[in-house]
Amino acid sequence: MATAEQEILSRELKERKDGLVVLESGLMMIINFLAFTGNVMVCWAVYRNQRLRTLPNIYVVTLAISDALMALLCMPMSVVLLVTGQWPFGEAACHFQGFFCFFFALYSLLLMTATAVNRYFHVVKPNLYRKHFKVKSTFLSVVVITLFAALGAGLSSMTQWATFIVHYGKVICFMNFRSPELDMGYMAYLDVFYIAIPIGIISFAYYNIFKTIRKHNQEMHNARRGSIFRLNVEEVKITKALFASVLGFILCWGPIAVIDQVDSYTGQKAVIPRQVFLLYIYLGFGSCSINPFIYGVMNKAFRSEFLRVLTFWRKNREVVPNNTSRERQIAVSK
Repeated sequence: MATAEQEILSRELKERKDGLVVLESGLMMIINFLAFTGNVMVCWAVYRNQRLRTLPNIYVVTLAISDALMALLCMPMSVVLLVTGQWPFGEAACHFQGFFCFFFALYSLLLMTATAVNRYFHVVKPNLYRKHFKVKSTFLSVVVITLFAALGAGLSSMTQWATFIVHYGKVICFMNFRSPELDMGYMAYLDVFYIAIPIGIISFAYYNIFKTIRKHNQEMHNARRGSIFRLNVEEVKITKALFASVLGFILCWGPIAVIDQVDSYTGQKAVIPRQVFLLYIYLGFGSCSINPFIYGVMNKAFRSEFLRVLTFWRKNREVVPNNTSRERQIAVSK
């Protein structure tokens, strides 16, 4: 990472006007709050509603925990950096944040890939699904995904190809490679094994899923008796919600991948404005907050549990003032 570029970005960050500081920091705080509360609500909904305790939702809950941890462990440090214009946490905290930002990003796409594979067998090959997809094998796949994501995020540090330093444009700690060749090579490795292959698997899975659903709809329309593709409406809605979460993730992380490629393959010689880097991190962190909204809109069971939580919270807020006023009335009468 070019030192001169970082000095310029650091100076621009420190010299912002107060209004811009409030705007940039406030937006990051909103993303942080929504990402944490929304994903905690997803976990709470699955805990409360037995209908939501399904095999695919093991991946959904794991993804929600991952996004909530991103909001808890990584985003607050970026908020402080945006508010103060400097990194006060030290080198160890920089390595911590840099690793987990990378880890949670890779982890999310891998979990979505596993979810797509699960839905593929559930819809397209139901006999194989009933035979091979069990709770134990699902949890084992989560463990394997965790280790694979950790390898992708930590390999550069373990081999000492790179270290994490503060990137004043992206307002996170990011990998700084020892040479441009290592930078390009590592990014190519991530592009192939952690982006291209997972997206290829997801595309193949959902293409065949929707093809099967379309065939099923045609058979139902023609009133064919004894169709082997018996899918209820709820299953179709679940599939669409999961596919929407994948689309949301890709729409957020697509521009991020382009910015990283430009930055890496030009040897950091391309002059990228601070505002573009800021959009980069808003999209990256923002992707952690969109899934709860998608589930709430497209999944009736999640929507019902979310409304219960929000209604309970609102009622509690209304009860407290009433109790307080009643106590005051008793005190006055005495």
